[in-house]
Amino acid sequence: MRGPLDRALAAAAAALIRNASQLVGVQEVQALLDGLEPGAPALVREASRQLPPALLAEVLRRLVEEGVSIRPLRTILEALLEAGGAGRGPAALAEAARRALRRHLAHAHAGEGPLAALLLDPAAEQMLREGLAGDALAIDPRVAAELVERIGAEAEAQAAPPVVLTSADVRRALRTLLAPRLPAVAVLAYDELPPELTVRPLGRVALAA
Repeated sequence: MRGPLDRALAAAAAALIRNASQLVGVQEVQALLDGLEPGAPALVREASRQLPPALLAEVLRRLVEEGVSIRPLRTILEALLEAGGAGRGPAALAEAARRALRRHLAHAHAGEGPLAALLLDPAAEQMLREGLAGDALAIDPRVAAELVERIGAEAEAQAAPPVVLTSADVRRALRTLLAPRLPAVAVLAYDELPPELTVRPLGRVALAA
């Protein structure tokens, strides 16, 4: 179980990540593209043609605010172009980039060992799924608070902030729901994991019947 210092350090780290995402603007994106261009000129030209700077900045911000490294920029750009470029919204493009970065995500959260994760009960997933309205989530506030509380209680029992595993279609909604209260808890989708990665379940989070 984590003590007050551990919780404070986790909250501080999450705040730094959130603040870092605000530093990713159009000018910073152009600097990243300029840095990549000598090694991948054709990719940068195509990305500049298909992805408006503001859209690319928004996608990268979404990655950074969840602690996802944007250093593998070549992989990210290739994924965004394959996903349809400007024909998709920033939320869908960010999710496509995350899937392309699955090995980076696995290493960040599991290192060389298995991924220790909380699993979301199928009934709770379905509740989130039924409440999806585009990028927004419309569910009973009491039910939402209960879900956050239960995940928070499970997280408190762990030695380090855990990962929550869920289905891809509700991953972003769950992360948005948890972020205000549990910013250090990462939410990953099953299809963001490399096939060879072993998952070590820490428990299953369910709502009261």
